[in-house]
Amino acid sequence: MIACAIASTPVRGADSGRGNADDADCAFCLAMEVDRLVVLLADDVLREVACRLSHGRYTPDTLSRALNLPVREIMRRVDTLRGWGLARVLASGGGAPTVVEAFPGNGARTLQRWATRYCGQGGSCGTEEAYPDRAVASTKDSLTALAKEVLEACRAAKVKLVIVESSSGGMLAEVLTAIPGASSVVERGYVAYSDAAKTSLLGVPESLIVEHGAVSEAVVRAMAVGALAKVVPHAQISIADTGVAGPGSDRPNKPAGRVHIAVAQNGKHVLHERHDFGDIGRDAVRRASVESALKLILKQLAAGNDP
Repeated sequence: MIACAIASTPVRGADSGRGNADDADCAFCLAMEVDRLVVLLADDVLREVACRLSHGRYTPDTLSRALNLPVREIMRRVDTLRGWGLARVLASGGGAPTVVEAFPGNGARTLQRWATRYCGQGGSCGTEEAYPDRAVASTKDSLTALAKEVLEACRAAKVKLVIVESSSGGMLAEVLTAIPGASSVVERGYVAYSDAAKTSLLGVPESLIVEHGAVSEAVVRAMAVGALAKVVPHAQISIADTGVAGPGSDRPNKPAGRVHIAVAQNGKHVLHERHDFGDIGRDAVRRASVESALKLILKQLAAGNDP
């Protein structure tokens, strides 16, 4: 089977007598893929991981559930693909793998070629629609579960929530209010996208933004505190975020994927977290921000009151 698969690799441009892109692609296939294909075709799990990454990005947990294997087994195959320059792992600020995806350029093209030619031999690779467990779908489900947990925790604590969003652009409010009964917890929300909005809506001093920048711990703390001060006594807890969703960043000291989140609650210290999600795409950064914000709300609710 291995010999047949390798022999089936088209040698495009071989009889053209010209050094064109097809010749280069053929040389890449013959010089670099033969040894890899021997490994690929002998390892069903590696083949399936390669197939899935050819269709989109995944979280390690999502791949683990989809293939019914421990994360360490999944990551062992991912490390093989990384060593071949075909995949990359994007990590959170804590260093844990967050997203696994095809490496841009030749890496992605090679995985797509493999998926088309070889993954059908013992693998289940097919159309993109065959993979409803991709990272985006998985993240949506996990966000809904977290949002329900937040709403229940707020009800138990008898607090109402004010939401202040900058880089997440309203996604946090959308996730929470998509759940029936959210009105018993969510009091109001702001999308304070510009610096001027942070000042006029939330009372963040202009001097603070000038000194620290809009994407900073100082500013996100002021956003959370300012929002809560404006709605007392109607709400007792607030969540705020500010960050660089990307793609790319024009500020070297504030890369794409950096997000600051703060939660303020009456009678408690303000909690703050900084996350560096990496330049994983605008939507992925926003979803990761929302997930972290929901978790920080739960952390604040579980904390004791200040002495």
